[in-house]
Amino acid sequence: MTTALSRDLEIRAARASDAPALAKLMVRGNSTYRAWAPRFWQPPAFERTQSQWNLRLHESDRRTRIVIDPDDNVVALVSWASGARARRRGN
Repeated sequence: MTTALSRDLEIRAARASDAPALAKLMVRGNSTYRAWAPRFWQPPAFERTQSQWNLRLHESDRRTRIVIDPDDNVVALVSWASGARARRRGN
């Protein structure tokens, strides 16, 4: 399902092919942590983040929605998984 947020933005379910764009957005956001993170902290690299998204987008109990701008860029995302998974892990 695709939903229009406004004339300029669209929200839809993420697809496996979106993993690079999700990683790019996450790396960009994580890089802002440097302003307050410990001095030697480094954000996860693009390759690692993309690999994680490749795995997450294939999890059967995960839902991920993305917001696309008119230039086809991912500008926001939300992702969640079943609470039962956390209980199975003992979290």
